[in-house]
Amino acid sequence: MPLVTYHVAQTDFDFEQGKQLFIEYTQSLGIDLTFQNVDAEFEAIAKKYYHPEGALILAYVTDANSRQLAGCVAVRRFEQTTAELKRLYIKPTFRGHKIAKGLIKLALEQTKSLGYKKIYLDTLSTMQAAHSLYLQSGFYEIKAYYHNPLNNVIYMEKMIR
Repeated sequence: MPLVTYHVAQTDFDFEQGKQLFIEYTQSLGIDLTFQNVDAEFEAIAKKYYHPEGALILAYVTDANSRQLAGCVAVRRFEQTTAELKRLYIKPTFRGHKIAKGLIKLALEQTKSLGYKKIYLDTLSTMQAAHSLYLQSGFYEIKAYYHNPLNNVIYMEKMIR
């Protein structure tokens, strides 16, 4: 199996790679996310997902011939002591190699180091593998923490210790 490495975004190039993955992710959902103002989010990616407010973590797969961007996850400030996990995405060709599990682990470490006490996320009920992974990572279901016009959304949180 190729080597998987993780990198917390620091440079403009890193954030541009994250932006491209965010776009790929939102397009793969096949739903309208304009209510989340994603265009503005993507344009301000370095501001929303950079220390001390948040983090963007990129995953790479390296073999003897290449290093390829495989996926990402982001953490951003939701409230003073609460973060939000956003945009967990693994490119289809790299799924099934536990990359998402590694990204979530690092995102939770970043959440703690940024001083947050709790982290929220939302996911679609159709994303069963992601939901299962979140449960395995210690998240549990809660009531909606913001207004979302979509009907098939599951809201989750995890306390950070």
